[in-house]
Amino acid sequence: MRCDGSCGAYSSETASGGMTKSGAHRPLLTIGITCYNAEDSIERAVDCALAQTWTPREIVIVDDGSTDRSTTLLQELERMHRDVRLVRHESNRGVAEARNTLLRRANGTFIAFFDDDDESAPKRLEQQYQRLVEYEVTHPAAPVFCYANRDVVQAGGLRPTSQRLGIGRQPPAPSGAMVPTMYWV
Repeated sequence: MRCDGSCGAYSSETASGGMTKSGAHRPLLTIGITCYNAEDSIERAVDCALAQTWTPREIVIVDDGSTDRSTTLLQELERMHRDVRLVRHESNRGVAEARNTLLRRANGTFIAFFDDDDESAPKRLEQQYQRLVEYEVTHPAAPVFCYANRDVVQAGGLRPTSQRLGIGRQPPAPSGAMVPTMYWV
């Protein structure tokens, strides 16, 4: 399993891909967003996904039975952007089921999960993909597991106000040559 900095999964190798200017193959990447009652933040999260410099890509959003205006906002974003595809659960099933739906609907070779309140730098996926490829070249056939601790910066702020730790993190954090470190701005 391969994953992005916040947790993602390796999908199929059958996805259509794209070419760079140099003619190198670039796999289709799925940006997966699960949403539940996120009318205040979902547009920002989708805008950040749309701003990613990686192509080719698809953005699959699973609305997990939202009861606020999230569905209406997402339907409008889907209508406006051909990269956006919305899947709706009629009732709230929880984030695990929403991610399972997302995985079934994804066509990408790689899947990067964004939360419904995430803000990501435009080159996040470019840098994460590059780091994974570099790591795989130097460690052939080695499994790659990625998770992220992240600094939380409040809207309008310049400095982190807290840190969110990766799920299941237990000190000490993994380090050294076995860990593919990813940096993005």
